[in-house]
This record gives sequence, C-alpha cells and structure tokens, in this order.
Amino acid sequence: NNNNNNNNNCHDSSKTDNRAVNSDYIISDGMIYGIYSGETVADFKRKTSADAVYRTDGTVAKSGKLKTGFTAVIDSKTYVIAVCGDVTGEGNVNSRDVTLLHKYLCGNAELDGAYLKAADFNLDGEADNRDLVLISRQKN
Repeated sequence: NNNNNNNNNCHDSSKTDNRAVNSDYIISDGMIYGIYSGETVADFKRKTSADAVYRTDGTVAKSGKLKTGFTAVIDSKTYVIAVCGDVTGEGNVNSRDVTLLHKYLCGNAELDGAYLKAADFNLDGEADNRDLVLISRQKN
C-alpha cells in the first residue's frame, strides 16, 4: 500500500526507515515543506545541504525547533520553511493553530505563504476542513 499522493498526515507509514520518512522534504515555489513539528535546526541541516537557517527576525538559528516562517539558504537560494500544522509560526502544534485555521476557513483571518502551506497538513494542495481535523488531533 504505497499511497504517497493521498496520505492523511505528514507521515508516509509505508516506509519503514524513519530517517527516510523524515528527510522527505518537499521543495516547491520557494518553500520547503513536509517538515514535522519537533524537527530541529540540527535535524534539518543534517538532512539538507543548508548553509544556514534564519529566524523570522533575520538572526541565525543555530539550534532549537524549526518554525514556520524560518528561512534556509541552500545552494545560494533562500527558501521559506513551512512546518506541518504550525500555522501560527510558534514552532509547535497546539490549539492556537487549530483556532487560526478555523478562523481562516470561516473567512475571519488571513493566511498566506508558508503559513498557508503549513495549514495544508495532508499535503493535498489546499488548506481545508480535513486539515483542521488532522491538526486538532496533533496538538499537545
């Protein structure tokens, strides 16, 4: 059952090697996504050829958890990082992410760029009610 296009969460359970699962980042439209909550700067640098990772304020992130909105420089190109479910850019998945996505889906909040990509938890190309349900199950 290798069903990569329609997996219901960020993990592809058909792969047994956990490192392979975690290194399957997707790079598209100047963004890197398919990154899971809890991934650290060190994990990311180990799995990519990133020269540096920057926080949203432009300072270098040497350690700690990746957050949506961080940027990475790989081969002289800058990419924005989107962490699955981290809609608020706080570096974790919690009720604030669920609330923000709910407001967005109701037309009461704006989401764009990496934050909108982070809301697309099942990676089907759109942030919708299915993602809301999945993110609500992730929160800790």
